[in-house]
Amino acid sequence: MQENVSGQQSPVSEPCELRYLNPRALRFRQAGPALQMTIENECTWLKVSVLRVAPVSNAGRYFSVRDAGGKEIGILIDPRELDADGRRLVERELERRYVVPVIKRIISAKERFGTVDWDVETDRGRCRFTTRNLREDALQPSPCRYIIADVDGNHYDVPDVSAMDSASRGYLMMNL
Repeated sequence: MQENVSGQQSPVSEPCELRYLNPRALRFRQAGPALQMTIENECTWLKVSVLRVAPVSNAGRYFSVRDAGGKEIGILIDPRELDADGRRLVERELERRYVVPVIKRIISAKERFGTVDWDVETDRGRCRFTTRNLREDALQPSPCRYIIADVDGNHYDVPDVSAMDSASRGYLMMNL
């Protein structure tokens, strides 16, 4: 146990060190479904994942690169500094991971045994999903924007509630 700045005990056994990755030393490669990464003169990871550190507030910068076990290898500040192939592969990985359909219209929302079954029209077509408790599973990054998580961990974006038709707004507000 370590003592933190407030004098309380912390379960961290050793201090964490943040490592920034030099984009000029990184090489990404696709091997089947796996994204691989090499740091020149250091090491190759046969499977890595790339996650946004601040997916809502700063989606274009600060990415955590993690190994197959989920352990952070380091932080990539800006993927635009990668070589063209690396940038393309990282962008493809991010798109795969962060596909977030935009809800244009809510066709119906029916409460059933503590869950809500949604039928919506998105920018990717019509979609049906189920949520448990929007008070816990909805983020509100700005006054008119909501990001909703379904029971499977998928996310849906409502960028501007005020731009929706009145029936859609009613369904949303009734379930928040």
